[in-house]
Amino acid sequence: MKSYLQHQLLTLLFLGLTSCAPWNAETRKVGTSGLQNVADSAYIESHRKIGPNYGCSFIEFDGKGGFLDYGQYQHALAKLDELKARSDVLLVIYCHGWNNNPQSGDVIRFVGFLRRLADSGSIRAKHLRVEGVYLAWRGSQYLPVASRDDQAEERALEPDFGGPLVDTRWHNSGSVGLLLSPAKYLSYWAIKDRAEFHVSRVPLSRAVFGLAFNLKSPSESRKGRQHRVFILGHSFGALLLEQAIGQASVGLLMSEWTRDKSDARWPFDLIVFLNSAAPSLYAKQLGEFLQYDHRRTAKPRIVSITSTGDWATGIFHPLGNAFKRFAPDLQRQYYPNGKYKEPVPAWRYYDRTPGHNSDLINHVVTEDHNADKPNLVDDDAVFSWNLRETNPANVFFTRSRLDGKLQAWEIMDLTKNAERGSEKYAQKKYASNYWIATVPPDIVKDHTDIWSAPCMEMLAGVYRTVEQLGQQPAPAQPKASMQAD
Repeated sequence: MKSYLQHQLLTLLFLGLTSCAPWNAETRKVGTSGLQNVADSAYIESHRKIGPNYGCSFIEFDGKGGFLDYGQYQHALAKLDELKARSDVLLVIYCHGWNNNPQSGDVIRFVGFLRRLADSGSIRAKHLRVEGVYLAWRGSQYLPVASRDDQAEERALEPDFGGPLVDTRWHNSGSVGLLLSPAKYLSYWAIKDRAEFHVSRVPLSRAVFGLAFNLKSPSESRKGRQHRVFILGHSFGALLLEQAIGQASVGLLMSEWTRDKSDARWPFDLIVFLNSAAPSLYAKQLGEFLQYDHRRTAKPRIVSITSTGDWATGIFHPLGNAFKRFAPDLQRQYYPNGKYKEPVPAWRYYDRTPGHNSDLINHVVTEDHNADKPNLVDDDAVFSWNLRETNPANVFFTRSRLDGKLQAWEIMDLTKNAERGSEKYAQKKYASNYWIATVPPDIVKDHTDIWSAPCMEMLAGVYRTVEQLGQQPAPAQPKASMQAD
């Protein structure tokens, strides 16, 4: 019996050690692009006979936030130079979350998202070349396992690229992955610590801003170019981007404000965090800073969207951070509802994510039963319709998962709703250009459901709403500041 237990322990130890994700070796190489090396290449590009082509660069970071290969970043910049010489570019920069890396199923899902964008009638009408950048870090302590759904989607994408998109050498088998499942969940604290304190460093900020300014430079503006830059972060990827972009933005925005600019030169058309797994304390700090930005423009800089069906950030995150309530640096009190109202301890801002902190939520997506619904027959038609500039502000449509019928949604601004004395949302809110919103499971089902058709249709509606707000004058009277707490 003793010998059997020792054998089992040794087996688990062997599996754990041999199944660890690579730390300091890039899995995608510059200069290996081609039909025979898609899964190993730092750049992949479709070669379709029918339909517009699209591409994706990969930039990998090590456990301390450094470039694993600076050449990956240089190649991504050079590719943008090549593309923008031919047409306007829609650049989508994506940072993945927990249990993913540059060879996981999230690569397949992201590339599938790029293909849907490239095939969209509204994107094609604007003659935009769709280009992605996948910011990859060691979000998985162990080698990932490709699901059957991932494998099926990869097979659908293979004709575009001439081969598989991920290299199965970096994957565990299903049986090994099942044995390692408990260890994967127990790696939560190590992965969160890596994202929060190590990877969100200067190289990540440099990559995001460098790529964006490549397209949003003054010389490109003088040429009348209409490039678009869209930033997307999921789960711990949202935490990484919030840390990296937030701190880098302070000097950029304040330098513009001090020169009395009505709107700071900002290289991003929209930043979206989906089901953010960041402590809401950071959203509080950045949201307070962007209150000052709201006095100059009504257009939000960042939109954080969390599904009310996301149990991973709603339940698991508070449980995983429960002992933080005893940390000495989280014992101070905040007063989000006024100095003489009930205080909120700082640890509550740490063990809740932005979309599950009622003191920070300033927008809610609710079904609009009174909206006039157009006759839209498929998901592409809905996506394109949601981008129409003539649509009513703050209203968008999705197709129901159950019966395919059209649903109308309103993005309710609680900072205005509170002023109207709503009973449901009576709590006082402060206007900021950091939107923190909740959406129902009809749109985003759970934590990982960010690549579904309803979610993409929502993103189109949010993008169009943000663009409409950018055409409006800045609010006449600045709101009071949450800094009063």
